[in-house]
Amino acid sequence: ALEKLLDQPIRSRIKLKFVITKRPLPGITNPSKSGVKPIDYMYPVDLLKDKSEIDLSWYKNMIENYIQGAFGLSGVAATEQTGLDAWM
Repeated sequence: ALEKLLDQPIRSRIKLKFVITKRPLPGITNPSKSGVKPIDYMYPVDLLKDKSEIDLSWYKNMIENYIQGAFGLSGVAATEQTGLDAWM
């Protein structure tokens, strides 16, 4: 699929930056549908034509899960920040 996007065969190592997109790479007919986005949905940043194709909800969910695991939180919710005087 990457060779189709690049329009040339990959014969040696190349360095690409990838983002997770909402749709799989062109040419992949049966992409994996697991909770963890597999390589099928990783699109090279330089070849991305429309920024709206980036799966921002997947990134948001991944960051929330990381914060919950790192700090032992049961959930993450938006709240209003208050000072210590409001707590006392």
